[in-house]
Amino acid sequence: MTQQDNPKSAERRRHERWSVYSFMHATATLLDSAATEQIPQNPPALYWTGLLVDISHEGAQVTLPSHCVKYFKQEQRIKMQIKTTVKGLSTEVTAQIKSIEVIEYHDNVRIRVRFTNMENNKEAQNVIAEICEYGRKFKAESEAHANETISSED
Repeated sequence: MTQQDNPKSAERRRHERWSVYSFMHATATLLDSAATEQIPQNPPALYWTGLLVDISHEGAQVTLPSHCVKYFKQEQRIKMQIKTTVKGLSTEVTAQIKSIEVIEYHDNVRIRVRFTNMENNKEAQNVIAEICEYGRKFKAESEAHANETISSED
């Protein structure tokens, strides 16, 4: 179900979410606490790297192996490092876990987060805006290509 399919979801969000996995390889490293000021070069023992599935200016969705679920709880504050293969974009954010969903058939857990204190993190705002812009362009190009393909078949 997309944001457009779910009116309640659309009411909650002010920014469109962009599916990241379709146009770039991106990872998110989640640390168990937002207590540290910066994510160290060598993360502490409790960290997990997963696949960044989608992102907006307000939050993101990350998929991790299901064994990680025991380390997270709803409303928990975490540190998150986002890295992409596009232009080597990388940033650090603090976030709050909004939902946790175990996806048994894939042996994964999907964690949705809302970014916090973004007004004080201009670098993160810029990187996330650039990732979202890539998503917007990719979607527009994909739709244009699909329309061209349909038109050429007529």
